[in-house]
Amino acid sequence: MNSPAQPTAPVATDVEWANRRRTARKIMRFKALVLLPDDQLLEAHTIDLSLGGACLSVPTPLVVGEECRMQMEFTACGATRSVLLVSEVCYRTQLDDGFRIGVRFVQLDNETATFLTTLLE
Repeated sequence: MNSPAQPTAPVATDVEWANRRRTARKIMRFKALVLLPDDQLLEAHTIDLSLGGACLSVPTPLVVGEECRMQMEFTACGATRSVLLVSEVCYRTQLDDGFRIGVRFVQLDNETATFLTTLLE
């Protein structure tokens, strides 16, 4: 006699696993400049930000796994601060008007980490 089929648990795909985040993200819109290894400079805008990375809107595709430098200017409490972040591209998605990329911050000094923590509160 056959036993009834048991329900199966959903299985995370590689894409879902790659998009898991280690830190909470907050929707924040700032202008950013992305400097690629070939010295190409791209204008970008943040979509969200966390202590561990960011999601950005960019006009051209970036290579997953590529390291880049991001300069972002944050204005909060009447003061503007520029932050330079070494990042690695984790994913990219093509949109109608460009690309959305996710980056993780590779190097984050204590001063920048403290600033981002305050900004994200």
